[in-house]
Amino acid sequence: MQPNIDTKKQIYEIYKLVFTSSFPNRKKHNLLRSAFSYEPWGWRVVGITKNAVIEYQKAEFKKPSGKLERHHHSQNFANITNLMLQDSLLAFDEWWSLFWDNDETILVTKEEHRSNQYSPIFVIDPTKGLFANKDIGWKYSQREKDFLQNLIAEQKL
Repeated sequence: MQPNIDTKKQIYEIYKLVFTSSFPNRKKHNLLRSAFSYEPWGWRVVGITKNAVIEYQKAEFKKPSGKLERHHHSQNFANITNLMLQDSLLAFDEWWSLFWDNDETILVTKEEHRSNQYSPIFVIDPTKGLFANKDIGWKYSQREKDFLQNLIAEQKL
């Protein structure tokens, strides 16, 4: 689930303005983060660790409050914006690929995130829109609950 071309172009225009601005780097990073935030296609979840699945199971398939986080597993978002802001302005296709190819996340426990050591990761097809981004955190509905229960049954967890 990608945004439409008009949305991509609008965010690219923001990127160009931010890149050419005289703002300090920290502000540029924050502005870019805001441009990509709060979109259902952002921070798309492509996997979940075994320990995160177990946390859902322990919580009787309710969202386990304060136990899980999303993790950009290829590189963190600060690195993505660093690459966008270094050297020269990126062409539209290069800029979008840099963002899209690196915006994948996995659901992990807070402990896994802090230690940077993860239990086995189960793949989630991002085209299904499971655990989609929302204002803060991710959506959790009957669809996600069914996915987790099926995963547990298949994996015999």
